[in-house]
Amino acid sequence: MIAFPSLTIEGVTISRVICGTNALLGFSHVSAGRDAWIREHFTSQRIARVFAHCQELGINALMALLSMVLVGAWALTGWAMEAFRRVVRGAEVKLPDWDDLGGYIGQGLKHTVVTLVWSLPMIVLAVLVFTIAGATAYTSSAVMTNSSVDVSLGASEAVFAGLGVLIWLVAFVYGLAVSFLGLGAFVIIAQTGDLGQALNPVNAWNVLSRDLGKWLVSGLMLLVGSFILSTIGSLLCGIGALVATPWIYAMMGNLLGQTFVETGSEL
Repeated sequence: MIAFPSLTIEGVTISRVICGTNALLGFSHVSAGRDAWIREHFTSQRIARVFAHCQELGINALMALLSMVLVGAWALTGWAMEAFRRVVRGAEVKLPDWDDLGGYIGQGLKHTVVTLVWSLPMIVLAVLVFTIAGATAYTSSAVMTNSSVDVSLGASEAVFAGLGVLIWLVAFVYGLAVSFLGLGAFVIIAQTGDLGQALNPVNAWNVLSRDLGKWLVSGLMLLVGSFILSTIGSLLCGIGALVATPWIYAMMGNLLGQTFVETGSEL
C-alpha cells in the first residue's frame, strides 16, 4: 500500500484525501439521466473495486451521508458548545480546536436526543392523521359503485385534507417552539452536560425567560444568519456547504455565549 499523506485526529490516522460517495450512489448534480447512468454503471462489484483501489493508494477515509449529516452535525454542535463556554468564561481564543472529537460528538448527540424527544408528540400525531387519511383515500378509490358512499367518502377526504393543513400549521408552530427551547437545552448541556436536566423543557424555558426579548432576537439572528450562510453554501453544487456549515455552528456558539453573558442567566 502506498504511504499516502495523512494526519492524526484523536489517535486515528486518516488520509488527507477522502473518498466521496456521490459518484457511486447516483448523485451527479447534472441531470436525472446522468444519475440513472451512474446507478446502472456502478454495480456492487465496481464499487468494491473503487474501494479496493483507494486502499491500494493509501486512501483510508470515506465521506458518506451518515458520517457527514449525523455524526458531522453532532460533532459541530459539541464544538459550538465549547465555543459557547469560551465566550462565557472570556477566553481570548473563541474558536476551539478539534482535540476532543469524541466529547463533541457526545454533547451534540445529547442535544439531538432532546429535540427528538420533544418532537415525538407531533411526529406521532402527524403519522396517525396521515395514516388514516391514506386509508380513507384508498377506500375511496376502491369503492365506486354506490353514489351515496362516494359522497360520504368525498366528504371524509375533504375533512382529512383540512386536518392535513391544520396539522402542517400546528407542526410549523410546534417546530418553532422546539427550536427556540432547543437554545435553552443547548445552554444546559454546554454548561452541565446533564441530559436529564436538558430533557425537561421547563428548565430550558427558565434559562430563556430571564430575558425573553434578547433570546428571541438571538434566535432570529441565528435563523437569518444560518439562512444566508446556507444559501451561500448551496452554490457550486453544495460543495460550499463544507465551508459554510462550520461557520453557522461557530456563529451559534458565539452568539448564544454572548446572549448568556448579557442576560446574566444562571443554571
